[in-house]
Amino acid sequence: MSQACSISTGKTYGLQRVCRVWNFARSKDNWEDFVHLMQPATVKKWHSVALRYFWRWKSRRKAGRPPISQEMQDLIYKLSKENRLWGAERSRDVLCCE
Repeated sequence: MSQACSISTGKTYGLQRVCRVWNFARSKDNWEDFVHLMQPATVKKWHSVALRYFWRWKSRRKAGRPPISQEMQDLIYKLSKENRLWGAERSRDVLCCE
């Protein structure tokens, strides 16, 4: 949330307001004392928006190559040691057809 608070664009007035309240409440020991400053509908909306952003971030697509099992790694290593003259394409063809 604090990273989002550092971003400032023209259309984020609501986000800036949330960040101000968030930072103010976070700086105090008991943030529940400051909830009365907002209407319940506002707190509920902020909570639902925060959950939506969290789950969108949590379920984002991970970058990079998918992992290969240890069994497949061992097979590739064995194949490359036994057939040193084979290139990557032939090794791939053998692995795909098995």
